[in-house]
Amino acid sequence: MAALRVLGSPLALVLAATAAGLLLPSEALAGRTDAILAALVLLVALTVDPGHLRAAAARRRQVLVLVLLPLLVLLPLALLLGLLFDGAEREGLLALGLAPSEVAAAGLVALAGGEAALALAVVCLSLVATAVAAPVLAPLVTEASVDPLELLPRFSLVVLVPLALGLLLRARGAFERLAPRAEPAAVLVLALLVYAALGDLGDRSRLGPAVLAAIAFFASCAGLALLLRPLLGELRTGFFVFALRDFAVAAALAVQIGPPGAGATAALYGVVMLVGATAAAAGLDRAGTPSHRHRRWRRSSRPPSSS
Repeated sequence: MAALRVLGSPLALVLAATAAGLLLPSEALAGRTDAILAALVLLVALTVDPGHLRAAAARRRQVLVLVLLPLLVLLPLALLLGLLFDGAEREGLLALGLAPSEVAAAGLVALAGGEAALALAVVCLSLVATAVAAPVLAPLVTEASVDPLELLPRFSLVVLVPLALGLLLRARGAFERLAPRAEPAAVLVLALLVYAALGDLGDRSRLGPAVLAAIAFFASCAGLALLLRPLLGELRTGFFVFALRDFAVAAALAVQIGPPGAGATAALYGVVMLVGATAAAAGLDRAGTPSHRHRRWRRSSRPPSSS
């Protein structure tokens, strides 16, 4: 799987983008997060094999649990943690609570020996759920003045449209040969979005609280994933798609609904999340036997028969 070959690249590039964003921030790019996110979603959609999505169709109930449970649990968690922080960090946490499953979760699940096909289905449907739910829920829980009628079409345009377009093009085979190149391109765009979100930080004195908020959210999500394991299913899959939230979507949403600096909390969470999740995936992979990992990957990635 291509995600395994480039798994180290996102972390290295995100760290580089974080350093650049802190040293040489760009307010101009901070205002272009919508366009960058749309490009990222399109590239990620082009990497999704339709056969893997069809293979997960028989697991509808589990897919729905893994898509909807984070919204029901992590949004209240974000609101609770937000009581410990002020303004920008609070809105950044809110955006993380509304964010979908991290797009890199499928690669991390594969590394851990989990069911990558199931993770891919959850990631795609989670993007759809967030695009619909976030514009409706955000105005109800944020202190900022946000018009859901303005946010809904705007957020749908940068998430749903590129997602549908990318999946359609890949299903028709129009870009099948370019799919291997789409993944490293998505990593570059991901790093660009981190850099852009940090341009929104403004006052560098807010860096410490933003880092603390990011660490608190990641640690809390990981702890809840372990507590909810009976609902989430197999640890090598359920843990990652539940606990890892898409910081790129969260950063773009935070810039739209929050004060200056809100997107930085989500961007810094991305660094914390990638470091922690990569270590967790490697640890789970070492804990499993080689035969178990081989059998799990073959079962999760095998497309359904034509009969």
